[in-house]
Amino acid sequence: MVASVSKAYFGVIVGTKRIQALDINIEKLKKTYQDTKAMNQQGFAEQLDVQRLEVSLNNLEVEKKNAENLFLVTMYLLKFQMGMPIDANLSLVDSLPSQFPAPVIETVDYKKKG
Repeated sequence: MVASVSKAYFGVIVGTKRIQALDINIEKLKKTYQDTKAMNQQGFAEQLDVQRLEVSLNNLEVEKKNAENLFLVTMYLLKFQMGMPIDANLSLVDSLPSQFPAPVIETVDYKKKG
């Protein structure tokens, strides 16, 4: 029981972070798309580049919608695992960085021989 609740809780936290990351990526890509479209209108960028960015933007928006749907399902699963009514309000206070330490990235000195 505890493991099931923990897994569902983790899924909700990860889903929240995923949606936030997609929002940031969508905003950045929108800016790039608008800039490239303006450059294309002035003759400094290819139409193909504009079209590729538009497709990428559409793909990200679909991915966000899928992530939001998955988030809702995961939230329902968490409520079910906890024995809560599905229509009850539930807000989580933890976030991923507080639960998991930042990854340690090792650096290798490639100039050093041996």
